[in-house]
Amino acid sequence: MKSSLFALLLMMVLSVSAQERKFVLKGSVPVSTKKYNALLSWDNGGNGEEVKVINGKFTINGTLSSPGIATLSLQEANPKPGKEFSRLEYEQNTLLLFVDSGVITITTKTLLWDAVVKGSAIVNDYNSYQHQIQPLSRLESKFGEVFDTYFKAKKEEL
Repeated sequence: MKSSLFALLLMMVLSVSAQERKFVLKGSVPVSTKKYNALLSWDNGGNGEEVKVINGKFTINGTLSSPGIATLSLQEANPKPGKEFSRLEYEQNTLLLFVDSGVITITTKTLLWDAVVKGSAIVNDYNSYQHQIQPLSRLESKFGEVFDTYFKAKKEEL
């Protein structure tokens, strides 16, 4: 009897801890003549999804082990061979956001780093925080550009 009760209790604990939180991320970005993919990475990089952006819209469905920070980026689907990496382009098309269960919407009329994110209260609070520190993030981005230019010039001298 005790072992049956223990097994039942163990199964209940495991089923509760194994519950997954489902989310839907709906994005709207400016329509472009270039083809883009939207990439979302969450659970500390343990999960990821890539979808095509069609007419400026994309939808990503996923499950979370727990709420947390995710990275969304837009990348050109078919870049020209030999295209150099641009730190500025990457940062302008990358967004840190908080993901939680439910529907999350991302809307921008310019670049992804200017996007408005809406969802649960914590998703909205994290987006508000990101917008508050945005001037510092952009300053850091400019320092990165200067470093890249300097490093590239030094490399060419050698």
